[in-house]
Amino acid sequence: MAGTQNFNVSADYTIGVILCIVSFLGVTFNVISFFYFSTLETRNSTAKFFKRLYMVITCNDFLICAALFANIDAAFARERKGLLLFHPTLCTVWVFVMWVLPQMSIFLVGLLSLSRLFVLRYPTKKLNPELAWVLPLTCLIVILSLSGSLRLSDVMYPNYFPEWFSCAPSCFPADSNFQDQVSQKQVNNGMIIAIPYNVIPALSIIPISVSFILSLLSLYKSNTVAVTLNSSSRRQREAAVTVIIVTSLYILFNIPYAAFLTFILTKLSEPLPDQGITLENYIKTRITQSTNNSSVDNYLAAVVYIVNPSLNSMINPAVYFWRIQSFHSSVMSLHVCKRTKKVTPQQSNHTVTRETVA
Repeated sequence: MAGTQNFNVSADYTIGVILCIVSFLGVTFNVISFFYFSTLETRNSTAKFFKRLYMVITCNDFLICAALFANIDAAFARERKGLLLFHPTLCTVWVFVMWVLPQMSIFLVGLLSLSRLFVLRYPTKKLNPELAWVLPLTCLIVILSLSGSLRLSDVMYPNYFPEWFSCAPSCFPADSNFQDQVSQKQVNNGMIIAIPYNVIPALSIIPISVSFILSLLSLYKSNTVAVTLNSSSRRQREAAVTVIIVTSLYILFNIPYAAFLTFILTKLSEPLPDQGITLENYIKTRITQSTNNSSVDNYLAAVVYIVNPSLNSMINPAVYFWRIQSFHSSVMSLHVCKRTKKVTPQQSNHTVTRETVA
């Protein structure tokens, strides 16, 4: 899939440096976040549900940031010809990794937002903490089963797209002759692939946005009775604000991604011209969306498909640090611990009270 193209080396290196920073900080911050939530004390089943859900979210964000190494390799490789191009097995794995993890993010953010909305609407009802891992695991099995069945049935083939710094699912083998005419079967397979990889991720922004708006309205209504809130209700509102911020960041970073997927889908759905179309032109006009602007062709997809989602995964721990006081205190105490050898036992006799995420 990597043809002769004139990529801007400086711009590629800039993308590579950004991804290096995002990967390092995202991995570090999400590891810290996971250990914080894993040791968090909870007051009830609802709090335990959100504790476990945050643990799953931090694991997924960790994997997204850790998996950037192949994209970083592509950014620094000459003509973007790196590991993903020369190792078909790695490319196949990457299709599953870099498409499953973002879709898991969609599901997890939606679950987090809808669960918090449920608690806001029905504060006396409790959530089953087992659902925090059973539902994501079920979603993961469904995604993997669907993707695996498409691959085993020769409907989906992994291909390396240098414009995207990554491998992605396509309807033709990587070793195809790009001057051959595209068959109607390949077009039909492309539409089948588009359902799990384009339609569902693009449309998922709608229920998440609706939940976000409803949560804002619920919080606004609760402000009118703020003076009557007890400490438990205040904690619920503070936790709801945290979820709203996490959801809003997800929407902010992923709207361009959803728009890009939708645009590709509209191109894929166009009928073939009467005279037919070569595979090379099919890729340019309906998959990589080639235009007359080389910057758009070579960097738009990489930014919305790779950079934006990974930035979102890196920033989430910063929200926890900002919004959850006990998390802030725990992280800050790591610096204090480095100086304990210089402090007397009486001076260091200090404990941090952890708060619930409910």
